[in-house]
Amino acid sequence: MVGGLFRTTCVPLRPAGILLSCLLLGPIFAVQAQEAPTKPNNFDSRPWIGDFHQLLHELGTHYSNLEWALNDRKMNVPDLRKKTEDALQNAHSDSDTRTAIKTSLDSFGDGQLEIEWSGAEGRAPKTKPEADVCEQLGYHPRAKPGIDNSAGPQFLA
Repeated sequence: MVGGLFRTTCVPLRPAGILLSCLLLGPIFAVQAQEAPTKPNNFDSRPWIGDFHQLLHELGTHYSNLEWALNDRKMNVPDLRKKTEDALQNAHSDSDTRTAIKTSLDSFGDGQLEIEWSGAEGRAPKTKPEADVCEQLGYHPRAKPGIDNSAGPQFLA
């Protein structure tokens, strides 16, 4: 699975979010029950479809411009969901699935809505097992560490 590929921030759920959740999540259970047909190259897109459903859930609950997309842009979200699911089911590679998801997100017309794929080919970058989490994320200690106030008598752990 490729879960955890996108960042979300919590935003209160609005009526449009409830509507989108119903439109998007209702048919998901029927799709999950179906077996994906075997493709000539035996590429299994089911994990990607599961990740797409997770993405839809996150968009329905955390995407702050959802009302704008539904009301002002008049997006046909169920049609977009169906087209993306079809593209994912017919994908022959990870690259095809990433393209399908990117195309789906691009249709929102929001330059800030994007997925940051991990690694060059959508895989997690290789890091040393002993590497600090902050270093893995690209944060490095400052040259001058500053004052350590934890050594003072007023500091309580």
